[in-house]
Amino acid sequence: MPRDLRMMLAGREAVRFMSEREGEKEMTFYESIILDVDDPADLERGGHLELEIPAASMHSFEANHNKIQWLITVTGRIPRWQDMKDEYPLNVLPAEVVHG
Repeated sequence: MPRDLRMMLAGREAVRFMSEREGEKEMTFYESIILDVDDPADLERGGHLELEIPAASMHSFEANHNKIQWLITVTGRIPRWQDMKDEYPLNVLPAEVVHG
């Protein structure tokens, strides 16, 4: 059973440079802890999680030279095994504009 389990919501921007210094640069522009559990017994009680994408943030987006990604990252320690670190992409749609 994992220990020190943490789930986070992350927003990242990746930019690809197409010059003599070709490469990609990533920057995390948003991070929020969704779950932080030290004791695995806390997970057995069940429950639910809610997350909120900040209203002023950019939705998921991908073009030739840049992209915006939203991810759930999960980290934890597993005794006598390698630590876990997984990422799960979220597809965040543009917010609806309500005209009043």
